[in-house]
Amino acid sequence: GHEAKKAAVLSYQFQNLTRGESFAKIQFQKWRNELNDDELHLIESTAYEEMSRLGYEPHIVGVSRDKLEFSEEDIAEFDRLNKEAIKNMYDTLEKENPEDAARRIHQAAVLKAP
Repeated sequence: GHEAKKAAVLSYQFQNLTRGESFAKIQFQKWRNELNDDELHLIESTAYEEMSRLGYEPHIVGVSRDKLEFSEEDIAEFDRLNKEAIKNMYDTLEKENPEDAARRIHQAAVLKAP
C-alpha cells in the first residue's frame, strides 16, 4: 500500500514493493531455483528452530543431511565475513545512491543507540 510506495521512493532496494501481487507470486519460493543444496543446508542449519516455529518444512536438514554445528571460530569468521559484506554494500550504495546510503547509515546509528 501507501507505506510500500513511500519505501520504494526512498530506496531503490525496495522498488519491488510496488510491483503488486503478481510479482509476489513469481518471487514466492524463488529460492528453490537460486540456492544450491549446500547454501540451503547452511541456511536451514542456522535458522532451523525459527523456521520450524514459522511452519517452514526443511528440504535438507533432517531430510538428506544432519543439521550443521558451528564452532566459536566458525561463528567469529561468519561475523567477520558479514561485516565485510555490509561494508562492501555501503561502499557500493554510496557510489550508486548517496542519499539512500546516508539514510541507511543514519538508520543503523539510530538502531545502535542505547
